[in-house]
Amino acid sequence: MEITDEDDSVTLYSKLSKLAADSVPRVLKMVESGVYTRIKQDDSTATVVKTLKKEDGKIDFTRSNRDIFNMVRGLLPWPVAYCTLDGATLKIFRAECVDTAEVHAPGTVYGIEKGSGFFVASGKGGLLIKEVQAEGKKRMPASDFIAGHHDIMGKVLG
Repeated sequence: MEITDEDDSVTLYSKLSKLAADSVPRVLKMVESGVYTRIKQDDSTATVVKTLKKEDGKIDFTRSNRDIFNMVRGLLPWPVAYCTLDGATLKIFRAECVDTAEVHAPGTVYGIEKGSGFFVASGKGGLLIKEVQAEGKKRMPASDFIAGHHDIMGKVLG
């Protein structure tokens, strides 16, 4: 199964569900015929994952663009990656990694791409923010969000 940059936790869940469902008949035949090998898990290599909390979605813009991009994809549908803008929560639902030679403080909005979204600096590279949800508002394309926030250039997301 291929995992692409367009995948997030929701699409992966769907892909894995289909893969598992498609495998059931084959696995049942193997069990019925006794043609399978049981493999005991090596408990010494097992890891425990902590339960996610809302706070785990807080974006640290000093991290690389790839780290933040993967965080956005991995935290859907909950707790959702978020930051603050002018003291209010801004949830980020879709983003894209961008290479940039420009140098800005992490979290700084440094550009707008009409019809797509806005650019934010990270610790390494930048991000094109494509879909957001402002506090108390509905989820929307970042281009629509910008239409109501003409002063976003130069602001620092926290």
